[in-house]
Amino acid sequence: LINNYPSRAKYLVKKNDILFSNVRPNLKGYVLLNDNIKNCVATSGFSILRENKINIKYIYFNLIKQTNIDYITSFISSSGASPSIKPIVLKKLKINIPKDKRLIKNLEPKFKLIEQYQIDIKKSKMLFNKYIEELKTDAIKKM
Repeated sequence: LINNYPSRAKYLVKKNDILFSNVRPNLKGYVLLNDNIKNCVATSGFSILRENKINIKYIYFNLIKQTNIDYITSFISSSGASPSIKPIVLKKLKINIPKDKRLIKNLEPKFKLIEQYQIDIKKSKMLFNKYIEELKTDAIKKM
């Protein structure tokens, strides 16, 4: 990873990794990679969460719960140029894992529903913004 990459490009990331922005975590800069992206790298401004034993979607959806985001953002430091957290904050975060892992497996249909709802919400927001712009344009034309 030394050729043609920015000096901060530190981590090779792959499918099923969670990228969590250490910078301004209150802006919710995180993603679960659903696809393999050839030569995908992340800068040191991200924490990479990788899990092989527990369903990564279970980890992801628990990580992004508002109570956990509030906990994480409570550790924001403004000592540098941008408000950020240290990666150790994510390492210390506790996510409850049921002893019976089949319970997590049984949640997989819910994970699919959540993902679909996230897509639907994003589309709805885009349509909302589109219609607001159209209303503004129509209102200006009628003035």
